[in-house]
Amino acid sequence: MSDSPLQLGLLGTGIAHSLSPWIHGQAALRAGVNFEYHLLETTPEQLPERLKQLRHAGFAGLNLTRPLKSAVLPLLEDLTPLASRAGSVNLLVPGQRGWRGTSSDGAGFLEPLRVRGLEPTRVRLLGAGGAARAVAHALRARWPQVELELSARNPRAARELAQSLPGPAVCHVSHDQLPGRPLDL
Repeated sequence: MSDSPLQLGLLGTGIAHSLSPWIHGQAALRAGVNFEYHLLETTPEQLPERLKQLRHAGFAGLNLTRPLKSAVLPLLEDLTPLASRAGSVNLLVPGQRGWRGTSSDGAGFLEPLRVRGLEPTRVRLLGAGGAARAVAHALRARWPQVELELSARNPRAARELAQSLPGPAVCHVSHDQLPGRPLDL
């Protein structure tokens, strides 16, 4: 391990309970990486200044959670095509002038399916926030014909997510309206 630890952090609200420090700590131990992982309570209003401060402090990477995954988009130097399509970012790395954003939410969801050889044809996705957007776009990119059923507490967000996807998606306004038909996921 190097002498000077990498500075990493999680930005969002209500993050005191986050398991991210432990999860990243376990991975770092296995990889022999020396780092410090900070939980940095940050609101959308605080985000522009916080990003400047952390870049100046030399942070090597940041994770984002609610409610920042979409709020960060206009503040980024660069955005991967996947994150752009999903309208959601959960990972920032320093760029030449600012921060570059991507999303690992979709890949994180798809990888266990790949490992198990699963190829879903019908999926019900609960939620329409940043992670759900990334997962929906990743599912549709991997399996263009997959039937997606979307259910969220915010009906407008579910409709917007459905409209952002290539191909059809069915929206259910609330969880209590969900049909009891068979699903793969």
